[in-house]
Amino acid sequence: EGEVKCWTPGCGKKATMQCPVCKQMDLDPSFFCSQDCFKASWPVHKLCHVSNNNKLKRKINHLNSQDH
Repeated sequence: EGEVKCWTPGCGKKATMQCPVCKQMDLDPSFFCSQDCFKASWPVHKLCHVSNNNKLKRKINHLNSQDH
């Protein structure tokens, strides 16, 4: 199996960590080579958490509306 590369644009180093929020939200994993790369990517990367959180909220609201 090949090594996983850092997802920070322009980096390409070997990833050594995963985003803890992605893990907590049970999303597809996101990989980074360092805390610095993770922090540099955060302004864009965090949008996947918001997007997936909004999808989850809509699904829950839809399911709740079917109960009435």
